[in-house]
Amino acid sequence: MGQSEDIIHLLRHKRHDWMNHLQLVQGYAAMGKQDEVVDKVKSLIAEAEQERKLLNANAPHFTLWLLSFNWYHDNYRLSYTVDKDGFSGERYDLSLLARSKRVLSVLLDHSDPDVLYEGDIYISGGAKEETPPLLEWRITGSYKDEAALKRDLLQETFITDVQMENTKQSVIIKAKMR
Repeated sequence: MGQSEDIIHLLRHKRHDWMNHLQLVQGYAAMGKQDEVVDKVKSLIAEAEQERKLLNANAPHFTLWLLSFNWYHDNYRLSYTVDKDGFSGERYDLSLLARSKRVLSVLLDHSDPDVLYEGDIYISGGAKEETPPLLEWRITGSYKDEAALKRDLLQETFITDVQMENTKQSVIIKAKMR
């Protein structure tokens, strides 16, 4: 797609997502579920605040990839948390994008297409241009071979740590990358 088509595609998806959220709020209100209305509105405000921080990071390629991630991956649901205002990804935009795509590629190699994986990318650091941001991936889901997944992630030179936490029904992966 060209740049204009990409923008329209993004806007179409964002509008669709917002309409889904608004219809949910409207449904709660119609049923008199005031607590759910308040909770959903608070959640939407928090999500919009995170989106604002990401959009202000001056990392357009990484931002576009992250904002559109869930639309292209059926069995992955990824959210993000930007640690603080002032995150600057301008100098690291293409590196963040390439490394994130590489992490995803390794995860996909070890994924089961019938499992829903949910996660969050925690973005910190990078407040000054000379300080690279730190991304911490937290993914929950059952992988085919956890030991091989960990080994493959650690072979990536930009990943500083991988922790596998076994819970009753899933594995939590924390992959920190610089």
